[in-house]
Order: sequence, then structure tokens, then C-alpha cells
Amino acid sequence: MFTKRLTDTQFGLLLLLPLIFLLFFLNGYPLVYSFWLSLTNYDISRGTSDFIGFLNYYNLFFNDPYFLNSLRVTLHFAIEATIISTLLGLGIALLLNENFRGRGLIRTLVLLPWAFSTYAVATLFRYFLAQNVGFLSSLLYSLGLTKEMINFLTVEHAIDFVALAFAWNIAPLGAFFLLANLQVIPEDLFRQAKIDRANVFQRFRYIILPFLKHPLIVILILNNLFSVTEATLILILTGGGPGVSTQVLSYWAFAQSFINYSFGYGAAISWVLVLIATIIGLIYFFIVTKLK
Repeated sequence: MFTKRLTDTQFGLLLLLPLIFLLFFLNGYPLVYSFWLSLTNYDISRGTSDFIGFLNYYNLFFNDPYFLNSLRVTLHFAIEATIISTLLGLGIALLLNENFRGRGLIRTLVLLPWAFSTYAVATLFRYFLAQNVGFLSSLLYSLGLTKEMINFLTVEHAIDFVALAFAWNIAPLGAFFLLANLQVIPEDLFRQAKIDRANVFQRFRYIILPFLKHPLIVILILNNLFSVTEATLILILTGGGPGVSTQVLSYWAFAQSFINYSFGYGAAISWVLVLIATIIGLIYFFIVTKLK
């Protein structure tokens, strides 16, 4: 009986089929179900889902002042945290790419913030920024730089310090990703640039940046996704406060789903988050790809 032999490509695809189905059930099914959930009024007490169409989305934008505030705070936090973490990671990568004594030890120490859990980072910064027992406030007061203990987590600036905590935690990941790309740049390019009397900024602009353009896109998008969906850091560090000053959409989605048990409403907020992350990621992609 004649049997047709599979090509290498067909055999490879056949081996990938179980993985494709597994990824669909692990990722695709929850996404589809969450979107369906956002179109319903899910009642956990009765276990029923009444289809209401896009009413949850309508209520978000037109009947929920907390959502509009959370949207503003999210955009503020996502843009600020992404820019700070990316620039900090780039600066660390450029520093670690230089030859100096103890570089191996410094590389290990720089990686430590990323190794900490989000809970540990939030707890650390909570005591670091606290008004009465915080290290930063006590240090400034003991040095005579302030006349009283300072509360850094105010309504005006709490979200900025949360962004700094996020950047401190995530920047080492981008730094080592960029460092790996820096180390493949030919040394001859730098020697030639020095011969041509190119200054530091010119060497960065015309030699380093072209090699880092595509890695920077990846880092920007990853930092954007991590910042837009960050909830644990805010939950532990500020609890969404003071007031609603750090109540980002991810926290508001968590509160609606697991505190108020409005799972359909929380799912709708999550899908708005997906849209925001996609738009911001496309903006970063457009900006970086336009760099010559």
C-alpha cells in the first residue's frame, strides 16, 4: 500500500499541533471568555450571565466618574513609568558596557531589583517613602535639609513615586537586554569615530542608536505592557490612594471583579486596558522606527 511521506515542514507542523492547541486553551480561551463576560451582567450568587451587549462599556465612559479618573491616572502612570524605566535601563546598559574594575560585581548587584518580587518592592518603597518612619524622610530631616518629616505619597505626587518604584524594579531587565546588543557593536566603529573626532553624543547618535533601535522597540512595548497592567505594586504600596490618586485601571478592574463582584464590569475595564496598551505600544513603535 502506497503511503505518502511527510515533508520536514509538514512533520514539524504536526509536532507543533499539540502545543498550538495547548496555547489556545491557556491563552485564547480566557481571552474569548473574558470578552464574552464583558458583554454580560454576571451574577455570582445565581451563577447566571444576562447578555447586555456593550452596556458595560457605555457605563464606563458615560456613567462612571471613577473610570474616567482611572483612565487619566493610567495614562499618566504608563507613559511616565515606561519612559523612566526605559531610559534608566539604557543608562545602566551604557554604564555596564564600559570597562572598569568590579564590573562583574556591579552587574550582579544591578540585577537584584528585578529579582525581587513585586510584593517585596512595594513593601520596600512603602517604608522607604513613609512620613514618620520612612528612610528617605528621616535622612533628609537628620541632614537638616527639611524642617519636618515629609509625606512623599501625597495626592499630587504619589503616582510619580509609584512610577519610580516600578522603574527601579523593571529597569534591570531592559538593561541586560540592551547590554547584550551593545556588546555586538564592532569596536572598529568606535575607533573610526574617535579618529574623526566624534564626541560622545555623536557616537551614541550614529553608532549605538542604530544598533539599539529594534531592541528599544521591544523594551518600550514590554515596559508599556507591564506598566499598564500593574496592579500588585499599587495595591500594596498605596492601595489606590491617597483618595483615588493612584487608582489605575488595572486596580479598578481588580476592585470591581474581586471586591464588588461585578465580573462583567471588571472584564470590560480589562479590555479597555488591552486597547490602551495596544495604542501606546503602536505610538512607541512609530516613534522609534522613525529615528534615523
